Amino acid sequence: MSCIASDTVKAQASAPVPNKHVNYVQGMVLGVDDFIQEFAYHAHRVRWLARDAIGYGTVRGLAVTVIEDTGLAAEESNKWKVEVTGGAALDPCGRLICVPSNQCGFLNEWLRDNQKAAKAALTESNLLDLHLTLSYRDCPTDTRPVPGEPCRSEEELAKPSRIADDFLLELTPEVPKQCEEDGLRSFTSWLHAIPVASGPSSDLKAFRTAAEKWTPDGPAPPADLTVAPEAAQTYWREALRIWVTKLRPTFNGRTCSCTAPLKSSDPSDRLLLATLRLKVESGERIFVTAPPDIDESFRPFLVQTRGLQDLWTGPRTVGSGEPEPVPSGYRVVAAGRIRGRFADGDPTVFGGLKVVDVAKGRVKFSFSGYSFPDERNQYVIKALGAYNPKLPVPAVRFSSFEDDGFVLRVTRGINEVEVEYLQNMEFMIEVSTFWAQP
Repeated sequence: MSCIASDTVKAQASAPVPNKHVNYVQGMVLGVDDFIQEFAYHAHRVRWLARDAIGYGTVRGLAVTVIEDTGLAAEESNKWKVEVTGGAALDPCGRLICVPSNQCGFLNEWLRDNQKAAKAALTESNLLDLHLTLSYRDCPTDTRPVPGEPCRSEEELAKPSRIADDFLLELTPEVPKQCEEDGLRSFTSWLHAIPVASGPSSDLKAFRTAAEKWTPDGPAPPADLTVAPEAAQTYWREALRIWVTKLRPTFNGRTCSCTAPLKSSDPSDRLLLATLRLKVESGERIFVTAPPDIDESFRPFLVQTRGLQDLWTGPRTVGSGEPEPVPSGYRVVAAGRIRGRFADGDPTVFGGLKVVDVAKGRVKFSFSGYSFPDERNQYVIKALGAYNPKLPVPAVRFSSFEDDGFVLRVTRGINEVEVEYLQNMEFMIEVSTFWAQP
């Protein structure tokens, strides 16, 4: 019997590239390669947007806990189970990963199957760090018959018609690479080490030069580098520009670039969820003896834009030095514990809260970005005086707003409290702002 070929499914000629899409013209016959290329173009643009504009990390759920399973056989009663709740994440290549339901795995089972790797990573103190990671995987599914030559094997008679999104949870002693995440954390820590204090700011050119020379393993900011509160927005904007244009590209040398062919998986696509520090007993076999410590301090995560909107606090300073009106809503702009002295830069305060003036029966406070309230920007002042067992507790009341701060009135009965006492008295203050509706 002869085999007469009909339409055959040809192998794809080349890997799809992400920066080309099909230019369909009338009369063009589209084949498998064309459909694969068109899908690759649109899929990559979504990943590209997520990776470069949003970032990567846990988006929702994926909480990690470890419990002891007491229902196992007696010889395995000390078997600890890792549980990961359902959730979603963006991997370092911009792919959305969905874990639809809770997942679990047993630590001692992993140790039993990976004794060689565990022993190699074991410390002298019998401590073992295992890193729980999440990766994207896809799964061919929905097999369908395909046309082709009649004389074929069973495997050639049908092909998967769909590719389903899937995931992979792994334990590994190897620390997953998080180059961009680690670089961004290191750079922001470097920025936070620059003091923001009253007085003249360092030259912007010197600030720019120091930021451009920053490296993760480099020194702390120069000791003479300072930023005045009213200039902070200008300096931080400059720092962000340098990060985006010059520093970030050095941490983003990934294979999933805007022109490189797409790859189904890459070892650096693993997303860290938690590090488990195990206390184990070693011998012929390594096994867990106590509940492990869970460290999630290096887990990348993303907060939705709506959450950032509510977490934003305080008016931003514009070029004129006047505070810009805040969005409608109620937000804390300054708070802390502070004594009635002329203090500035107190680490127990937030928002630049400070004492401006002390007089008999009154203390004037101010904070960064303060301006006299008007018909739109309003303040709510909450204040308490700390308890003193030697003297009656004075009453603290709001008195008035002035051009350079707000005044609290402090009395004991009908008597105004003396200046010396006020200077040593501790106040607990919270200042909130809201944008009054017209």
